[in-house]
Amino acid sequence: RKGLAKAVAAIKRLKKEAPGLQMFLLDGDFHQHVLDIMDVGAASNGFYGVIFASERCEKVTLYGYFKDWADKLGRYHYYDDVEPNESQMTRDDAEIERLRAFILANQDRIGFGEPGARLP
Repeated sequence: RKGLAKAVAAIKRLKKEAPGLQMFLLDGDFHQHVLDIMDVGAASNGFYGVIFASERCEKVTLYGYFKDWADKLGRYHYYDDVEPNESQMTRDDAEIERLRAFILANQDRIGFGEPGARLP
């Protein structure tokens, strides 16, 4: 309970300091659901997004996934020019098999928006 009270106090303080800041909190059960699907290690924000979208939407169309940013075929993030660090690359390498399996298991509902995009 102390940890929760501390977290709530920090959120309230942040909202007071930055009233225009949008914050989105995850339910602990959903977080555990994603970790169960991931099975090994932490999941990326993109992985959370795919799982969340698949839980909320009948059809999900992915853009920018599985581009080989290491060979500069696409940016790592669509919203900035930050290059991934070693920790992110390691996480992404571990995550790709779980994401591939999830998409294959839900291929009737999850697809790709870019022409020629496919699972690696």
